[in-house]
Amino acid sequence: MRLMLLLLLCLTPCVSGGKVLVWPGEFSHWLNMKTILDKLVEMGHTVTVITHTATPSVMTKRSAGFNFEILQVPHTTEDSENVLNEMLKYWMYDMEKDSFIQVFLKMSRAIDKMMAQNYALCRAMFAKKDLLEKLKMEQYDVVLEDPMSLCGDLVADVLGLPLVLTIRFSFGNTIERHVGKLPSPLSFRLKNHLFCFFHDVLYHVMVWQTWDHLYTELRGKPTKASEILGKADIWLIRTNWDFEYPRPFLPNFKFVGGLHCKPSKPLPDSPDLNPIEHLWDVVEQEIRVLDVQDVQQLRDAIMSIWTNISEERFQNLVESTPRRIKAALKAKWGSNPVLARRAK
Repeated sequence: MRLMLLLLLCLTPCVSGGKVLVWPGEFSHWLNMKTILDKLVEMGHTVTVITHTATPSVMTKRSAGFNFEILQVPHTTEDSENVLNEMLKYWMYDMEKDSFIQVFLKMSRAIDKMMAQNYALCRAMFAKKDLLEKLKMEQYDVVLEDPMSLCGDLVADVLGLPLVLTIRFSFGNTIERHVGKLPSPLSFRLKNHLFCFFHDVLYHVMVWQTWDHLYTELRGKPTKASEILGKADIWLIRTNWDFEYPRPFLPNFKFVGGLHCKPSKPLPDSPDLNPIEHLWDVVEQEIRVLDVQDVQQLRDAIMSIWTNISEERFQNLVESTPRRIKAALKAKWGSNPVLARRAK
């Protein structure tokens, strides 16, 4: 009996978590990717996110299963937010008033600004040879990238790792068609044909050609960005199959929309009353990329970071304090008419 039990124990499979290297997008792209990462961490995998000092959306607080590598970039968080806000404002309010050519030119300028920031991040990544060597030594299993923010695919190629892309769709299905080789027949409407043609030209002239130059420079040999991105082993599509119009899909295109349908997390019992904590988040994010040797250098670094926080950002955080306090008082003493009046 004991011999049989010992034999069964020897046959028990051993499973260990993997190591995932992440090249994220920003704003809603990060929120959607974070859902996938949370699931990976829940299953016992270790996640390392490569982000930068100007990220407007990736919170770099260390938590269980998550690690962060923060790159220094020349632009600021406000710069990242302003570029997106300008493009969204034009897209929602002014685009319908312009001709097809005007839309092409104005959208090209907006994409130029976003690509310049993406360029800076990519250069910062490959300028840190020690970080690349560290990532090689840590032996990751896979790279997860949002293709709206390029360069993660080049990192995967340099490290010799499998590449997984997560995407909802690209405009005109340009990336899926030209990079993923996904059949995507056009509809019979002239407007849709023009829309796809517009984005084909936009990607070819402004994206692939310019990124080809950067990839060639960083690799030291002729390199096409679309070919590097096209090496992706799996494409995770952030929707459900039945939401898409009928068309053929390749076997490496997987629908993961169900991950985004889980119940929302409950709100905390008490709201955050202290905006200073958010300012300290900014300080902590900046300090991580500095080489601080002693307490005096740490003091000087904190003072320098605080004095360089823009007045507008500081004011927004500080002015939120009264609103948060009122909300807390009303939630706590709403049933008491005397105290509730004081909370107003």
